Amino acid sequence: MLDWCLWRAALCEDCEEAEETESSEDAGAQATDETSRDIKSFDIKLHSAELSRSFAKIGWMAPYAIVVLGDSRVEAGRTPAAKHAHKKPVWNSDLHINVKHVPDSITIAVWDKNNFHRDVFCGSTTVPCAQDMGTLSQKTFTLTKKDKPTGSIKLTISVQFEDSSDAVIASKSGLGPELDVISSWADTSGAAHGAAISFRQGEDWAAQGCKAHGEPPSAEEHEGEKEGGADVPAPAEVPTSTPTAAGTPCAPLLGKWKCVDTWGLDDFLKAQKRSFFERKTAGAARWPDWEFKLSGDKVIFLNSTMIGLLTEEIPLGEEYENVDGQKNVWSVMATWTPAGASGGSLVQDRKGRKELGEVREERTVAGDKLEFKLTKEGTSWGRSFVRV
Repeated sequence: MLDWCLWRAALCEDCEEAEETESSEDAGAQATDETSRDIKSFDIKLHSAELSRSFAKIGWMAPYAIVVLGDSRVEAGRTPAAKHAHKKPVWNSDLHINVKHVPDSITIAVWDKNNFHRDVFCGSTTVPCAQDMGTLSQKTFTLTKKDKPTGSIKLTISVQFEDSSDAVIASKSGLGPELDVISSWADTSGAAHGAAISFRQGEDWAAQGCKAHGEPPSAEEHEGEKEGGADVPAPAEVPTSTPTAAGTPCAPLLGKWKCVDTWGLDDFLKAQKRSFFERKTAGAARWPDWEFKLSGDKVIFLNSTMIGLLTEEIPLGEEYENVDGQKNVWSVMATWTPAGASGGSLVQDRKGRKELGEVREERTVAGDKLEFKLTKEGTSWGRSFVRV
């Protein structure tokens, strides 16, 4: 009964009263594609976590992790509390989830066990799942609390069917630098990507760790926020206009940009015959932040993605080579076409070996707005950005 009260205390302010508890066999399990079939096993191994700060007022933390399937709010399993582990708990706990179908997602929430007051929420991640995801071995995911990173957790997730022919065969076709990094991470046939992956978190109670409506924050959580302010520095202030002189190449493009919308991504990946799991992973990925700088006659492109920072040096008006996330080598030609004092377009035409084909990336600036479009084999997807 105490555990259920703990979960109820984490409901978002706008959440309605939870419905009656469903059986764990079917909770959170959804048909994930048109060809969804019964599975043999769905297993999760929670290896370890690393928290960026302490959530305890005094002493050492004893963190544990809880797994929830989909949007069910039903606990599917938990680890024991790692006593005295503080910010680096190690569990290596195996959970066999009794479901007929692969859940649409799983949420893993980390809490600090406390014998004197209510346990403290440390952070969570929601991972998209699909029947063709195979085995994700020792992947690292970013934990967040109230949309701020608080650490990372390492998991292994395995889906098995009676028929072993359902193994995923990864495509090597090029999708552009950002999507190829995501595809490389989701490639279950390859080695695990070492970087922590960051997904956009939903508004549900398990992902955000919010309070029930009208419930005041506890003293320990106030204390935790103060500690967080000491350990996690505030982001540096950024200028609201582009700090470049008139006549500078690509002047309207330079500066920092925040993604505010994404369009056409799933249809594009379908046209490229990517797996359902790759499509779900790309769709759930944290939207990127971009920055463009000028170094001599080269544009330096800094792309802060779900998997980390990607950097590309772009010489204008000459051909250069670029290696994508799957180690494919591309020949690239980049051109900048100005459109008045505050606009213009950067176009990159990428050509790979025969099976990779050609990709065109267009970044069009109009004042404080930037539109990105990637086209391959007649199919496009894109993002919208605003200057920060």
